[in-house]
Amino acid sequence: MAARGARAAGQRAVAVGSLPVRRLEGGRQAQLRWLPARHARYVEGQNWVFEARYADGDLARSPRLAEELLRLKPEVIAVGTMASVLGFKTLTDTIPIVSPVLVDPVGFGLAASHARPGGNVTGVLLTVEDLPSKQLALAVEMVPGTRKIGLLMNPGNPTHAARRGALEGAATTLGIDLIALQARVPDHLHAAFETLARHAVTMVLALDDTLFFNERKRIALLAAAARLPTMFGRVRTSRMAD
Repeated sequence: MAARGARAAGQRAVAVGSLPVRRLEGGRQAQLRWLPARHARYVEGQNWVFEARYADGDLARSPRLAEELLRLKPEVIAVGTMASVLGFKTLTDTIPIVSPVLVDPVGFGLAASHARPGGNVTGVLLTVEDLPSKQLALAVEMVPGTRKIGLLMNPGNPTHAARRGALEGAATTLGIDLIALQARVPDHLHAAFETLARHAVTMVLALDDTLFFNERKRIALLAAAARLPTMFGRVRTSRMAD
C-alpha cells in the first residue's frame, strides 16, 4: 500500500506491516490507526503517521517490503503474524516489534525467557498447555470412531512444523493416523482436499494461519463438497466461514 504522504520533521512513524496477509479490511485498518489517537498528544499528520505494506499473500515479496518499511525509520513496528515477526527480527535488533500473536518466542530465539524476555520483540503470547492433544481429543468427540484425520498446513508458516510434530505425538498416543497436506497458496486448497478425501480421512484439522483465515469461505465450501467436517484453530475463523 502506498505511504500516507511524506513524513515531516518531528513526526512519529508507526509502521504497521502484516506482510504475508492480504490488506486489512477497512474497519480493522481504521482501528489500528485510531489507537495512537486515544492519546491527545498524538495527531495523525501532525506528529505521527501511519505506514503500511502488504504482500497480498505472496511471501516472496515480504523481505523487500520489510526493508522498505525500515527505510522509513519507524519508531515501532506492529505485525500480525509470526512470519512477519521473524522477518523483521532478522533486519533490526533495536526498533520495537509488537505482535498480538507470538508463538514460542523462546524457541524461535526471540526472547531469553518468558520472565525476562529482553530484546526488541513483545506482544501477546499464544500458548495453551497440551493444545495438540486437546484438539485431537475434541475432533474424536465431534466425530465418534475417528481414526484418520487430515492436517492442513501452510509450509510458509514458521510455526506449523513444530505444531505438526506435537500433533503427530498426540495422534500416536490416541491411536490416530494423521495425514498432513500442505497449501502454500489458495490454489493449492482444492487439490489438498481432494487428496484428503482419497485418503478417506473422516475430518480435517486446519492449523491456525492467515492464508486459511483469508480463504475460510473457500475451505468451508471445499469441506462441504468433500463431506469432511473441518476444525479451525480459532472459533472466530469458524464463525466467519459461515
